[in-house]
Amino acid sequence: MTYQRPLALLFVLSLLAPLGALAEEQAANDETQNFEIVMKNREFSPLELVVPADRKIKITVKNEDLSPIEFESVHLNREKIVQPHGKVDIFFSQLKAGTYRYNDDFNQDSKGYITVK
Repeated sequence: MTYQRPLALLFVLSLLAPLGALAEEQAANDETQNFEIVMKNREFSPLELVVPADRKIKITVKNEDLSPIEFESVHLNREKIVQPHGKVDIFFSQLKAGTYRYNDDFNQDSKGYITVK
């Protein structure tokens, strides 16, 4: 009878082990991936940023120019002003595959693309 409790505990733990593995896998999928876009000399770099689909991502937009910029994407529903030599973080959750255009709203010729694969 003294062995029944440890055996029962081992049985319960063996049932819970797969749940722990699923939780770890879900946590890995929930991790935010970081990316960066830099504005310099009125041009975005990279011109095309490739990010994974259906993942949480953070894009840091850095402005290395002497005047403010406005990162704007109508398709991504985002609009952020970035001060000279400043940066902003923009978060996205589970973007769908496709190509999304963005631009500097203060200078429409400065544009780039986020491709989600």
